[in-house]
Amino acid sequence: MNLSSCSARLRPFRRACGFGIALSVLGALLGSALPAFAQGYGIRAWGSNDSGKLGDNSVATMTAMPVRVKASPGGDALSNVVQVASGNSHTVALKADGTVWTWGANGNGQLGNGTTTDSSVPVQVMLAAGTPLTGATFVAAGGSSSYACVGKTVYAWGDDIDGQLGNTSLGMTGQAVTYPVQVSLPTTAYSGSVVLSAGQYHAVALQSLSEGSGGTAHVVKSVYAWGDNTYGQLGQGTASAGSSSATPLLVTLAATSATAVAAGAVHNLAIDAGGNVWAWGRNLYGESGQSTAGNVPTPTQVAGISNAIQISSKGISSYAITKTGSSSPVLYAWGQNGYGQLGTGTISTMGTLSGGTATPTEVEIPAPSGVTVSQVAAGDVYALALMSNGSVYAAGSNGLGELGSGDFGTPAEDVSPDFQLVQNVSGAMSVAAGGGSGFALTNDFKFVWEDTLTGIVPYWDFGSTSGIATTSEGYVGYYLNPAYRIVASLDLFQDGNRSLLLQNGSTGALTYIRLNGPNMVGGGPIPASPTYSPSEVVVGTMNINNSLAIVWQNTTTGEVDYWTLGLSAAGTPVCTGGGRIVAPGSYTWQVAAAYPAGGENWIIWHDITGDSTAGELIAQPVSTSGSYLQGSYRVYPYTVPVGWSLLVQDVNGDGNPDFIWHDNNGSPDAASGETYIWLMNGLVPTYQSSQQVLGIGSGQASIPTDYYIGAIL
Repeated sequence: MNLSSCSARLRPFRRACGFGIALSVLGALLGSALPAFAQGYGIRAWGSNDSGKLGDNSVATMTAMPVRVKASPGGDALSNVVQVASGNSHTVALKADGTVWTWGANGNGQLGNGTTTDSSVPVQVMLAAGTPLTGATFVAAGGSSSYACVGKTVYAWGDDIDGQLGNTSLGMTGQAVTYPVQVSLPTTAYSGSVVLSAGQYHAVALQSLSEGSGGTAHVVKSVYAWGDNTYGQLGQGTASAGSSSATPLLVTLAATSATAVAAGAVHNLAIDAGGNVWAWGRNLYGESGQSTAGNVPTPTQVAGISNAIQISSKGISSYAITKTGSSSPVLYAWGQNGYGQLGTGTISTMGTLSGGTATPTEVEIPAPSGVTVSQVAAGDVYALALMSNGSVYAAGSNGLGELGSGDFGTPAEDVSPDFQLVQNVSGAMSVAAGGGSGFALTNDFKFVWEDTLTGIVPYWDFGSTSGIATTSEGYVGYYLNPAYRIVASLDLFQDGNRSLLLQNGSTGALTYIRLNGPNMVGGGPIPASPTYSPSEVVVGTMNINNSLAIVWQNTTTGEVDYWTLGLSAAGTPVCTGGGRIVAPGSYTWQVAAAYPAGGENWIIWHDITGDSTAGELIAQPVSTSGSYLQGSYRVYPYTVPVGWSLLVQDVNGDGNPDFIWHDNNGSPDAASGETYIWLMNGLVPTYQSSQQVLGIGSGQASIPTDYYIGAIL
């Protein structure tokens, strides 16, 4: 593609009245408020990283600092996720497009991609080679098995030693099932849906069918269970390994129907239409809510709790949230408490119920005034609580970093019988737990600014349950030499945390600041290989051959190159290779940004030549091998003034890179210092989902031009 053809394509989209009118249109057309996000989210993960179940492509055995789940080894964060579930050593995620993704241990085929190879980054679940599972509406994870609901059909894969895949033809094979098979739920002509929960070797499902028509139409809800029944977890009145079943069996809750189900390791919970909680299965620690230790093979009501709206049990403890009328929700917990996982401020010792309690006990969470609990997620020996302000709290075992307290290496404390704040997570929408790892769906992010006059580096926390909103402000613990500018944020150390990449404007030299969340924990230079030049400027990052790569543009010749980055034997960042993307002279426009998205890389060109096409934007794809893909460009139907800087990042977690523009050209025009977030729909702008970011100080309408957006963490 040459510039003449580029200009011809761009002219029909020109704004005839010039930049001043264009900016005023942006203010009116884009609006000043963002609606609630309708698409998916990114995932923060922490705790045990056994077999790579945190999904951040790291080799760490654990992390107490919540990190981002990555989309690929050299890519950015996994996005557009609407649900996540965790097993012993693997994780399952559902995207808004109905696809299912897994990572972690795969010895039993629980990743569902036709192999038994572990993966530390997400892989897509396939029905067969080349045929992805699509249309999913719900996912679950057992000990070493996985599940996905597609309407009223349930698919399962992984370990089947006790029939937990629920496929009558397979029976109880004990073999790895590496592709999804259908669970043998009773067939029906009625439309409906299924949600389910999985224990260690069993599963329990709630089926909702729309029966009848017209004035007789009604929804019938039925509970089915299958798999291991050693402790009566199938709810059939018996408890023995010999009564396990690969065929889903109907479970009856006396004369009522269930509205929710949850599976513990070897017991189950259900809420009925009246808000009562029922339990069945093992009761060694009081997890089934009965005062006598033993098995409860028939669903039995849990005394002392009513008006339940949510339940959870992954291990051998049980949790419920209740709400009465206009009162605030209340969290209750019962069962095993040997690690303080009930969050009641005490740690139980061995006794009648082996270190637990059968009595639902109210739990106090030390959140700010007016902040209430909205979801609880039980892990094996810990629990998470999502609060109404998007914060997350955790209680129980912390030997693997389950509490998310922000430590590198060995956590500072082993247990906490009180709920405490999980660090580096804000704006969370839901939480999940299991197998020593915690997960939060969130669109939280931090704007990192740099004052080019003083070198001060402030950041703003963004993230809320209703859209983009500043929630707090702080400072990265470092004053930069003003000769250096922040040019990118990237996962240099393969630990799921972004570091800051800095470039010297006089020499071109690179250095880095290693961060733990927003806190500086180290830094140093990146060796000059192949070379440094003051005329070469870092413009973004890409995913080249599954490696993190920084992208340069030579401002004199126009050439664009990349360096792939890795770690030396000493564990410090080094260049591991490189190549040329665009030859000298092929483009005289400026690269506004380079970023990975949708399985490709993209360069955003910005016309700063000052001719009739000044301010025009073009997106050009680059293959994952670094090859420039001619003829596949996309023209943006708007212009951006010369002198505005661009940062590209998926702000709202929908899988589409978004634009953050800042007018820092220093001119005294009316837009000086203005900053906008433009939420994008693929490479098409979604104007109605845009927001102006106001100034740093209270009441400021713009951000000073000596500040610029350095990065997003």
